[in-house]
Amino acid sequence: MCAFWQHILSRTGRIKADGLVIKTNNGIIWIKKNSPRQKLS
Repeated sequence: MCAFWQHILSRTGRIKADGLVIKTNNGIIWIKKNSPRQKLS
């Protein structure tokens, strides 16, 4: 994982077993591993 994502996750999200969860001003962005980004409200 690149330093950029490590920085973002350390501030706004967490790593889950099957993907990433990132909190943003617009809601929560769910990023599954090896799949396109999915945005959840």
